[in-house]
Amino acid sequence: MKKLMTGMVVVVALLLTACTPNYKEPITKVAQSFLTKVDEGDFHAAEKLCAKGVSEAIAIDNVDKTIDEEYASYLTNASDATKQALEDYKQSIKKAMFEKIKLNDDYNNSQHRISAKLSYLNTSSVSQEMVKTKANELSTAFINAHQQDLVAIYKKSGEQGMQQAVNEGIAADLINYLKTDYLSKMKYTKQTWTMKFVQDDHEKWTIKTIAITKG
Repeated sequence: MKKLMTGMVVVVALLLTACTPNYKEPITKVAQSFLTKVDEGDFHAAEKLCAKGVSEAIAIDNVDKTIDEEYASYLTNASDATKQALEDYKQSIKKAMFEKIKLNDDYNNSQHRISAKLSYLNTSSVSQEMVKTKANELSTAFINAHQQDLVAIYKKSGEQGMQQAVNEGIAADLINYLKTDYLSKMKYTKQTWTMKFVQDDHEKWTIKTIAITKG
């Protein structure tokens, strides 16, 4: 009797397994689309494929805001060219944040899970002091080259107005430095993302969680 029951359990388990739909194709398709958008730096589009909180876990949720806050002093009354230069820098950062992205062939149907290998740009691997040093260097050169104009601005608008004129004067060169020398010195860290998916009432698959491990 015990052997019979054991056999029935095995048969039932096999039948349940056979009846379980295989979602590898739709999940893999969403995963690849998500990784492509991440690779392109289109984080807004990538976020639409994730549940709330996932974009924060992989640090793509507030890149623009962080950069704006860091360089806010160069944006006050900035020219359109300076604003566009900063937008270009943001895009450069976003496109550089992830590289060598590869979706693994390890789909798990019971857990709706698949992983990917990639390299993540560690923006903290380079000290912000480098930017401050460069800004001071550019400021000194700009002041020396425009002393008379800056004195006139100081008389009219005070120290704050003069400082703003200096910031505006060096903004383009500083942003160019950020896009080239500064960005090139940042190091990459290898990561594995294990993505778990969930299906909503409309049978749409989204990324529920991403677990990050090194290597």
